[in-house]
Amino acid sequence: MKKKIIVLLLVSCFLLNISSNTAHALNVFKEGVYKVADLNFSEDNKYMVQNVSQTEDAYLQVFDENQVLVQSIRFQPNSEKFNLVKITPDFRIVIVGGGSIYIYPVK
Repeated sequence: MKKKIIVLLLVSCFLLNISSNTAHALNVFKEGVYKVADLNFSEDNKYMVQNVSQTEDAYLQVFDENQVLVQSIRFQPNSEKFNLVKITPDFRIVIVGGGSIYIYPVK
């Protein structure tokens, strides 16, 4: 009986750990060009960005609908958080480098 309870507790701990990582990974982006409309970001929210990679740098650029550079940020590994400019669905986000950029709404 004790073994079953211990096994059940261990399995539930692993499942909870896996599900929380999956939700976090949805807003982590690697090198590429992204249309904001494809990312399902809300125009009403303000967003923060951070490089969550432990070892790699990254460079983020935000372009408006006229391909004009609106914001540019260079990230060190495990960087601090930065405010992202107000974005609309017509904007594009470009990420260059080996880092992993985490984009999340500010509450």
